[in-house]
Amino acid sequence: MSRSSKRMWTMGPGAVYLLGSLSPADLITHSVTGATYGYSLLWVIVIAYGLNYCIAEATSRYVVATGESIMEGFGRMGRPVVLALAVAIFLRRHVNNLVKVLLMGTAAHLLVPLPSPHSVPIWAAVSFVFAFSLMYRGGYRGVEAVSRYAVVLLVGAFVLVAIIASPSPAAIAGGLLVPSFPDETGLYRYTLLLMAVAGTTVGSLNHLKYPAYVYEKGWRNAGSAAVQRRDLVMSVVSQGLLAVLIQVAAAATLFRHGVEIRTLEDLSRVFSGPLGEAGRLVLGIGIWAAMFMSYIGSNTGYSLLVADAWERFVRRRTVEPSEAQRTLIRGRAYRVVLTFFCVSSLYVLVTTWEPIWLAILSPAFFFVL
Repeated sequence: MSRSSKRMWTMGPGAVYLLGSLSPADLITHSVTGATYGYSLLWVIVIAYGLNYCIAEATSRYVVATGESIMEGFGRMGRPVVLALAVAIFLRRHVNNLVKVLLMGTAAHLLVPLPSPHSVPIWAAVSFVFAFSLMYRGGYRGVEAVSRYAVVLLVGAFVLVAIIASPSPAAIAGGLLVPSFPDETGLYRYTLLLMAVAGTTVGSLNHLKYPAYVYEKGWRNAGSAAVQRRDLVMSVVSQGLLAVLIQVAAAATLFRHGVEIRTLEDLSRVFSGPLGEAGRLVLGIGIWAAMFMSYIGSNTGYSLLVADAWERFVRRRTVEPSEAQRTLIRGRAYRVVLTFFCVSSLYVLVTTWEPIWLAILSPAFFFVL
Protein backbone atom coordinates (compact mmCIF):
# COMPACT_ATOMS: atom_id res chain seq x y z
CA MET A 1 0.00 0.00 0.00
CA SER A 2 1.35 3.44 -0.91
CA ARG A 3 2.11 6.08 1.69
CA SER A 4 -0.83 8.22 0.53
CA SER A 5 -3.18 5.24 0.81
CA LYS A 6 -1.98 4.53 4.33
CA ARG A 7 -2.66 8.13 5.31
CA MET A 8 -6.14 7.86 3.82
CA TRP A 9 -7.13 4.90 5.99
CA THR A 10 -5.22 5.74 9.18
CA MET A 11 -7.12 7.48 11.97
CA GLY A 12 -5.38 10.27 13.84
CA PRO A 13 -7.57 12.48 16.05
CA GLY A 14 -10.46 10.17 15.17
CA ALA A 15 -8.87 7.27 17.07
CA VAL A 16 -8.53 9.38 20.21
CA TYR A 17 -12.08 10.69 19.70
CA LEU A 18 -13.44 7.17 19.34
CA LEU A 19 -11.80 5.87 22.49
CA GLY A 20 -12.41 9.05 24.45
CA SER A 21 -16.10 8.82 23.54
CA LEU A 22 -16.42 5.17 24.58
CA SER A 23 -17.69 6.03 28.04
CA PRO A 24 -18.95 3.73 30.80
CA ALA A 25 -22.42 4.88 29.79
CA ASP A 26 -21.92 3.51 26.26
CA LEU A 27 -20.74 0.12 27.47
CA ILE A 28 -23.35 -0.26 30.19
CA THR A 29 -26.30 1.46 28.50
CA HIS A 30 -25.99 -0.58 25.30
CA SER A 31 -25.54 -3.79 27.30
CA VAL A 32 -28.61 -3.04 29.42
CA THR A 33 -30.61 -2.05 26.33
CA GLY A 34 -29.77 -5.30 24.54
CA ALA A 35 -30.40 -7.40 27.65
CA THR A 36 -33.77 -5.74 28.33
CA TYR A 37 -35.19 -5.08 24.85
CA GLY A 38 -33.23 -7.38 22.58
CA TYR A 39 -32.57 -6.12 19.05
CA SER A 40 -35.59 -3.79 18.89
CA LEU A 41 -33.74 -0.51 19.62
CA LEU A 42 -30.73 -0.96 17.33
CA TRP A 43 -32.19 1.60 14.90
CA VAL A 44 -31.65 4.31 17.51
CA ILE A 45 -27.88 3.83 17.14
CA VAL A 46 -28.02 4.64 13.42
CA ILE A 47 -29.84 7.92 14.03
CA ALA A 48 -27.79 8.86 17.09
CA TYR A 49 -24.41 8.39 15.40
CA GLY A 50 -25.61 10.08 12.22
CA LEU A 51 -26.36 13.16 14.30
CA ASN A 52 -23.09 12.64 16.15
CA TYR A 53 -21.20 12.96 12.86
CA CYS A 54 -23.07 16.10 11.82
CA ILE A 55 -22.27 17.92 15.07
CA ALA A 56 -18.63 16.78 15.27
CA GLU A 57 -18.08 17.65 11.59
CA ALA A 58 -19.47 21.15 12.09
CA THR A 59 -17.25 21.90 15.09
CA SER A 60 -14.11 20.48 13.47
CA ARG A 61 -14.86 22.29 10.20
CA TYR A 62 -14.59 25.56 12.12
CA VAL A 63 -11.01 24.71 13.14
CA VAL A 64 -10.01 23.64 9.63
CA ALA A 65 -11.62 26.65 7.96
CA THR A 66 -10.40 29.36 10.34
CA GLY A 67 -7.25 27.98 11.97
CA GLU A 68 -8.72 28.92 15.35
CA SER A 69 -9.37 26.60 18.26
CA ILE A 70 -12.99 25.72 19.01
CA MET A 71 -12.85 27.60 22.34
CA GLU A 72 -11.54 30.67 20.48
CA GLY A 73 -14.58 30.37 18.25
CA PHE A 74 -16.96 30.21 21.20
CA GLY A 75 -15.12 33.21 22.61
CA ARG A 76 -16.52 35.29 19.76
CA MET A 77 -19.91 34.83 21.43
CA GLY A 78 -18.55 36.39 24.62
CA ARG A 79 -16.53 35.32 27.64
CA PRO A 80 -19.63 34.12 29.61
CA VAL A 81 -20.21 31.42 26.98
CA VAL A 82 -16.65 30.12 27.38
CA LEU A 83 -16.85 30.19 31.16
CA ALA A 84 -20.21 28.37 31.12
CA LEU A 85 -18.70 25.67 28.91
CA ALA A 86 -15.72 25.36 31.25
CA VAL A 87 -18.02 24.89 34.26
CA ALA A 88 -20.04 22.25 32.39
CA ILE A 89 -16.82 20.46 31.43
CA PHE A 90 -15.62 20.40 35.06
CA LEU A 91 -18.96 18.97 36.21
CA ARG A 92 -19.17 16.32 33.51
CA ARG A 93 -15.54 15.30 33.83
CA HIS A 94 -15.86 14.80 37.57
CA VAL A 95 -18.97 12.61 37.32
CA ASN A 96 -17.59 10.51 34.47
CA ASN A 97 -14.24 10.00 36.18
CA LEU A 98 -16.02 8.56 39.20
CA VAL A 99 -17.46 5.80 37.02
CA LYS A 100 -14.35 5.15 34.93
CA VAL A 101 -12.04 4.78 37.92
CA LEU A 102 -14.45 2.28 39.47
CA LEU A 103 -14.79 0.33 36.23
CA MET A 104 -11.03 0.11 35.66
CA GLY A 105 -10.60 -1.31 39.15
CA THR A 106 -13.54 -3.70 38.82
CA ALA A 107 -12.39 -4.99 35.44
CA ALA A 108 -8.87 -5.63 36.70
CA HIS A 109 -10.36 -7.38 39.74
CA LEU A 110 -12.37 -9.68 37.46
CA LEU A 111 -9.10 -10.62 35.75
CA VAL A 112 -6.82 -10.98 38.77
CA PRO A 113 -8.69 -10.79 42.09
CA LEU A 114 -6.32 -9.90 44.91
CA PRO A 115 -6.51 -11.68 48.28
CA SER A 116 -7.90 -8.53 49.89
CA PRO A 117 -11.35 -7.01 50.44
CA HIS A 118 -9.92 -3.88 48.82
CA SER A 119 -8.97 -5.56 45.55
CA VAL A 120 -11.09 -3.21 43.41
CA PRO A 121 -9.75 0.09 44.83
CA ILE A 122 -6.17 -1.25 44.74
CA TRP A 123 -6.46 -2.12 41.06
CA ALA A 124 -8.21 1.18 40.38
CA ALA A 125 -5.32 3.06 41.99
CA VAL A 126 -2.77 1.11 39.92
CA SER A 127 -4.72 1.83 36.72
CA PHE A 128 -4.99 5.49 37.66
CA VAL A 129 -1.22 5.85 38.13
CA PHE A 130 -0.55 4.20 34.76
CA ALA A 131 -3.11 6.37 32.93
CA PHE A 132 -2.16 9.63 34.63
CA SER A 133 1.54 9.12 33.87
CA LEU A 134 0.79 8.62 30.16
CA MET A 135 -1.41 11.72 29.93
CA TYR A 136 0.81 13.96 32.01
CA ARG A 137 4.05 13.13 30.23
CA GLY A 138 2.86 12.27 26.73
CA GLY A 139 0.01 14.74 26.24
CA TYR A 140 -2.07 14.46 23.09
CA ARG A 141 0.73 12.95 20.99
CA GLY A 142 1.33 10.15 23.46
CA VAL A 143 -2.38 9.32 23.68
CA GLU A 144 -2.78 9.30 19.90
CA ALA A 145 0.17 6.93 19.49
CA VAL A 146 -1.48 4.19 21.58
CA SER A 147 -5.06 4.89 20.46
CA ARG A 148 -4.64 3.53 16.93
CA TYR A 149 -3.70 0.08 18.21
CA ALA A 150 -6.39 0.14 20.88
CA VAL A 151 -9.10 0.78 18.25
CA VAL A 152 -8.12 -2.36 16.34
CA LEU A 153 -8.00 -4.38 19.57
CA LEU A 154 -11.39 -3.25 20.85
CA VAL A 155 -13.30 -3.53 17.58
CA GLY A 156 -11.79 -6.96 16.95
CA ALA A 157 -12.64 -8.18 20.44
CA PHE A 158 -16.28 -7.09 20.26
CA VAL A 159 -16.67 -8.53 16.75
CA LEU A 160 -15.41 -11.87 18.06
CA VAL A 161 -17.74 -11.82 21.05
CA ALA A 162 -20.77 -10.89 18.93
CA ILE A 163 -20.03 -13.72 16.48
CA ILE A 164 -19.58 -16.33 19.21
CA ALA A 165 -22.83 -15.19 20.85
CA SER A 166 -24.64 -16.53 17.71
CA PRO A 167 -27.13 -13.68 17.21
CA SER A 168 -29.99 -13.75 14.72
CA PRO A 169 -28.99 -11.94 11.48
CA ALA A 170 -32.66 -11.39 10.61
CA ALA A 171 -33.37 -9.88 14.02
CA ILE A 172 -30.33 -7.62 13.71
CA ALA A 173 -31.45 -6.39 10.28
CA GLY A 174 -34.98 -5.80 11.57
CA GLY A 175 -33.72 -3.90 14.61
CA LEU A 176 -31.48 -1.67 12.47
CA LEU A 177 -33.89 -0.99 9.61
CA VAL A 178 -37.39 -1.07 11.16
CA PRO A 179 -37.94 1.51 13.92
CA SER A 180 -40.19 0.29 16.72
CA PHE A 181 -40.85 0.95 20.38
CA PRO A 182 -41.12 -2.14 22.61
CA ASP A 183 -43.34 -2.45 25.65
CA GLU A 184 -41.78 -1.09 28.83
CA THR A 185 -40.34 -3.89 30.92
CA GLY A 186 -37.79 -4.74 33.58
CA LEU A 187 -35.79 -2.39 35.79
CA TYR A 188 -34.93 0.09 33.05
CA ARG A 189 -37.58 1.95 31.04
CA TYR A 190 -36.59 2.31 27.41
CA THR A 191 -37.31 6.05 27.64
CA LEU A 192 -34.50 6.34 30.22
CA LEU A 193 -32.19 4.22 28.06
CA LEU A 194 -32.96 6.31 24.96
CA MET A 195 -32.14 9.46 26.92
CA ALA A 196 -28.88 7.86 28.03
CA VAL A 197 -27.98 6.95 24.44
CA ALA A 198 -28.86 10.47 23.30
CA GLY A 199 -26.80 11.91 26.13
CA THR A 200 -23.66 10.03 25.09
CA THR A 201 -23.98 10.64 21.34
CA VAL A 202 -25.95 13.83 20.60
CA GLY A 203 -26.51 15.93 23.72
CA SER A 204 -22.93 15.67 24.85
CA LEU A 205 -19.86 17.82 25.31
CA ASN A 206 -17.90 15.03 23.61
CA HIS A 207 -18.24 16.90 20.32
CA LEU A 208 -15.92 19.61 21.59
CA LYS A 209 -13.10 17.13 22.10
CA TYR A 210 -12.70 16.21 18.45
CA PRO A 211 -12.02 19.78 17.23
CA ALA A 212 -9.58 20.13 20.14
CA TYR A 213 -7.72 17.05 18.87
CA VAL A 214 -7.84 18.41 15.30
CA TYR A 215 -6.28 21.66 16.50
CA GLU A 216 -3.53 19.82 18.39
CA LYS A 217 -2.87 17.66 15.33
CA GLY A 218 -2.19 20.82 13.31
CA TRP A 219 -5.07 20.44 10.83
CA ARG A 220 -5.79 24.16 10.73
CA ASN A 221 -6.21 24.99 7.05
CA ALA A 222 -8.48 24.12 4.14
CA GLY A 223 -5.91 21.69 2.75
CA SER A 224 -6.59 19.39 5.72
CA ALA A 225 -10.37 19.25 5.13
CA ALA A 226 -10.47 16.02 3.11
CA VAL A 227 -8.25 13.97 5.42
CA GLN A 228 -10.05 15.38 8.46
CA ARG A 229 -13.45 14.29 7.14
CA ARG A 230 -12.19 10.76 6.35
CA ASP A 231 -10.72 10.60 9.82
CA LEU A 232 -14.06 11.58 11.37
CA VAL A 233 -16.12 9.22 9.19
CA MET A 234 -13.96 6.26 10.20
CA SER A 235 -14.18 7.28 13.85
CA VAL A 236 -17.97 7.70 13.99
CA VAL A 237 -18.63 4.54 11.95
CA SER A 238 -16.40 2.60 14.35
CA GLN A 239 -18.22 4.10 17.34
CA GLY A 240 -21.58 3.08 15.92
CA LEU A 241 -20.28 -0.40 15.09
CA LEU A 242 -19.07 -0.90 18.67
CA ALA A 243 -22.46 0.20 20.01
CA VAL A 244 -24.26 -2.25 17.73
CA LEU A 245 -21.91 -5.10 18.67
CA ILE A 246 -22.42 -4.50 22.38
CA GLN A 247 -26.22 -4.50 22.06
CA VAL A 248 -26.15 -7.56 19.82
CA ALA A 249 -23.96 -9.52 22.24
CA ALA A 250 -26.25 -8.64 25.14
CA ALA A 251 -29.41 -9.43 23.17
CA ALA A 252 -28.05 -12.81 22.05
CA THR A 253 -26.92 -13.91 25.51
CA LEU A 254 -29.01 -12.16 28.16
CA PHE A 255 -32.31 -11.15 26.52
CA ARG A 256 -33.19 -14.68 25.48
CA HIS A 257 -32.79 -15.83 29.10
CA GLY A 258 -34.51 -12.85 30.70
CA VAL A 259 -31.40 -11.81 32.66
CA GLU A 260 -31.41 -8.33 34.20
CA ILE A 261 -28.19 -6.37 34.73
CA ARG A 262 -28.03 -4.94 38.23
CA THR A 263 -24.27 -4.97 38.87
CA LEU A 264 -21.07 -5.13 36.84
CA GLU A 265 -20.78 -8.81 37.70
CA ASP A 266 -24.12 -9.38 35.96
CA LEU A 267 -22.64 -7.71 32.91
CA SER A 268 -19.95 -10.40 32.79
CA ARG A 269 -22.61 -12.88 31.69
CA VAL A 270 -22.72 -11.14 28.32
CA PHE A 271 -19.34 -12.76 27.73
CA SER A 272 -19.15 -15.70 30.12
CA GLY A 273 -22.42 -17.18 28.81
CA PRO A 274 -21.11 -18.06 25.34
CA LEU A 275 -17.41 -18.19 26.24
CA GLY A 276 -17.21 -19.74 29.72
CA GLU A 277 -13.98 -18.99 31.61
CA ALA A 278 -12.54 -17.34 28.52
CA GLY A 279 -15.50 -14.98 28.64
CA ARG A 280 -14.46 -13.70 32.05
CA LEU A 281 -11.02 -12.93 30.69
CA VAL A 282 -12.40 -11.26 27.55
CA LEU A 283 -14.78 -9.17 29.66
CA GLY A 284 -12.05 -8.10 32.06
CA ILE A 285 -9.58 -7.21 29.32
CA GLY A 286 -12.25 -5.56 27.16
CA ILE A 287 -13.75 -3.40 29.91
CA TRP A 288 -10.38 -2.44 31.36
CA ALA A 289 -8.94 -1.51 27.95
CA ALA A 290 -12.08 0.40 26.95
CA MET A 291 -12.27 2.34 30.20
CA PHE A 292 -8.51 2.97 30.31
CA MET A 293 -8.46 4.43 26.80
CA SER A 294 -11.69 6.34 27.42
CA TYR A 295 -10.20 7.73 30.62
CA ILE A 296 -7.04 9.02 28.97
CA GLY A 297 -8.82 10.19 25.80
CA SER A 298 -11.52 12.14 27.64
CA ASN A 299 -9.30 13.70 30.27
CA THR A 300 -6.76 14.71 27.62
CA GLY A 301 -9.40 16.32 25.40
CA TYR A 302 -11.23 18.20 28.13
CA SER A 303 -7.99 19.35 29.75
CA LEU A 304 -6.90 20.78 26.40
CA LEU A 305 -10.21 22.64 26.08
CA VAL A 306 -10.09 24.15 29.56
CA ALA A 307 -6.38 25.01 29.25
CA ASP A 308 -7.09 26.79 25.96
CA ALA A 309 -9.99 28.71 27.52
CA TRP A 310 -7.83 29.73 30.47
CA GLU A 311 -4.94 30.89 28.29
CA ARG A 312 -7.14 32.92 25.95
CA PHE A 313 -9.89 34.31 28.19
CA VAL A 314 -8.92 34.13 31.86
CA ARG A 315 -5.17 34.62 32.26
CA ARG A 316 -4.08 38.20 32.73
CA ARG A 317 -1.35 39.45 30.38
CA THR A 318 0.32 42.72 29.68
CA VAL A 319 1.53 41.91 26.16
CA GLU A 320 0.16 39.61 23.48
CA PRO A 321 2.19 36.34 23.54
CA SER A 322 3.58 34.67 20.46
CA GLU A 323 2.16 31.34 19.30
CA ALA A 324 5.16 29.51 20.77
CA GLN A 325 4.54 31.20 24.13
CA ARG A 326 0.83 30.34 23.92
CA THR A 327 1.70 26.69 23.36
CA LEU A 328 4.03 26.67 26.37
CA ILE A 329 1.47 28.35 28.61
CA ARG A 330 -1.31 26.02 27.46
CA GLY A 331 0.94 23.05 28.15
CA ARG A 332 1.44 24.13 31.74
CA ALA A 333 -2.27 24.84 32.19
CA TYR A 334 -3.10 21.45 30.63
CA ARG A 335 -1.08 19.63 33.28
CA VAL A 336 -2.69 21.59 36.12
CA VAL A 337 -6.23 20.99 34.84
CA LEU A 338 -5.48 17.33 34.11
CA THR A 339 -4.21 16.81 37.65
CA PHE A 340 -7.36 18.37 39.10
CA PHE A 341 -9.70 16.34 36.89
CA CYS A 342 -8.02 13.05 37.75
CA VAL A 343 -7.15 13.46 41.43
CA SER A 344 -10.42 15.11 42.52
CA SER A 345 -12.45 11.98 41.72
CA LEU A 346 -10.33 9.47 43.64
CA TYR A 347 -12.53 9.71 46.73
CA VAL A 348 -14.89 7.30 44.94
CA LEU A 349 -12.47 4.51 45.86
CA VAL A 350 -13.56 4.70 49.51
CA THR A 351 -17.30 4.59 48.69
CA THR A 352 -19.62 1.66 48.01
CA TRP A 353 -21.22 3.25 44.95
CA GLU A 354 -22.44 0.99 42.15
CA PRO A 355 -21.20 2.10 38.68
CA ILE A 356 -24.18 0.65 36.75
CA TRP A 357 -26.70 3.26 37.89
CA LEU A 358 -24.14 6.07 37.84
CA ALA A 359 -23.31 5.26 34.22
CA ILE A 360 -26.96 5.24 33.10
CA LEU A 361 -28.26 8.26 35.00
CA SER A 362 -25.37 10.66 34.36
CA PRO A 363 -25.72 10.91 30.54
CA ALA A 364 -29.50 11.13 30.83
CA PHE A 365 -29.06 14.01 33.27
CA PHE A 366 -26.52 15.80 31.05
CA PHE A 367 -28.78 15.34 28.01
CA VAL A 368 -31.59 17.18 29.82
CA LEU A 369 -29.16 19.80 31.15
